[in-house]
Amino acid sequence: MNKTSQNNHQKRIHVTHCDQYALKITLSKDDDKAVLQQSLDAHHTLADEGYVAKSEDKKLSTSDDSIVVLAFDMQQCLSTPNLDSSVALYKRLLWTFNLPFHNCTSNQAHCFMWCEVDGGRGSNQVASYVARHLSSIPPHVKRVIITRIPVDKTKIKTC
Repeated sequence: MNKTSQNNHQKRIHVTHCDQYALKITLSKDDDKAVLQQSLDAHHTLADEGYVAKSEDKKLSTSDDSIVVLAFDMQQCLSTPNLDSSVALYKRLLWTFNLPFHNCTSNQAHCFMWCEVDGGRGSNQVASYVARHLSSIPPHVKRVIITRIPVDKTKIKTC
């Protein structure tokens, strides 16, 4: 499989929530289309509310030094070494994980990378890196707003 067909294959496999709704609406009967369209509209409204909340939090944090907005998300696992052959991809020996943090207030990014020998990608491993990153925040910061992007842009939590 050449690089172009491999990329096309990956695009076909990765279907977003919105694409799934659009496909269901296209293929459904007239009775179901209205219900599916309402669900899609509700999904878009929820996503827009998340973006608006994040934007407001970023504005707040730029005017108040005691507030920081962090965005983080576990990135796709990286096979190590980087393999182009589809046969070799399934015979790889090692996964590398990356958990990037973006400080929306200072516009700086930090990445925590580890291989599967050092730990997996379960909640305990991710939580330990979140805790490690939070411990590096200056003591004058009294409020940290955390948003997880891009997987679920609608859930914003404050701690």
